[in-house]
Amino acid sequence: MELLSVRETFTNKSTISRIYANGVFLAYVLEPVDRNLNSGMSLPEIKAIKDTNPPGTTAIPYGTYPITIYNSPDHHMDVPLVNNTPDFGYVELHIGNYPSDTKGCLLLGESKATDFVGSSHLAFTKVFEIIEEALKNGTVNLTIQKLNS
Repeated sequence: MELLSVRETFTNKSTISRIYANGVFLAYVLEPVDRNLNSGMSLPEIKAIKDTNPPGTTAIPYGTYPITIYNSPDHHMDVPLVNNTPDFGYVELHIGNYPSDTKGCLLLGESKATDFVGSSHLAFTKVFEIIEEALKNGTVNLTIQKLNS
């Protein structure tokens, strides 16, 4: 299954996206600030940009990443894990509403406002079940891109 997260709203505190599964809208996503990193950049380039900002305040690079299920020690539950993110580790899709709820992870929501996603538990449950079912039959990849790119 292919997931697509399209970043569309950018502030100095967060990035809001829409996530789709095979073209069907699933939820909104709140991430840290988009600093225009992409997976084609070298690790030193990514690290130089990331390290000039406070930890956990930079969104993962644009690119395509495999998703697995992982038992999060922070959340004490299974969550989708975004793998192979250059110079980022343990990037999860999890429950949360505000930029302060993420250390670089993707927060899922049913609604959105400036620097906020709402009904996160509902959105997380829906997306988790779709990913979990898809992984029984194959792989799940997440592509992150900017609106109109």
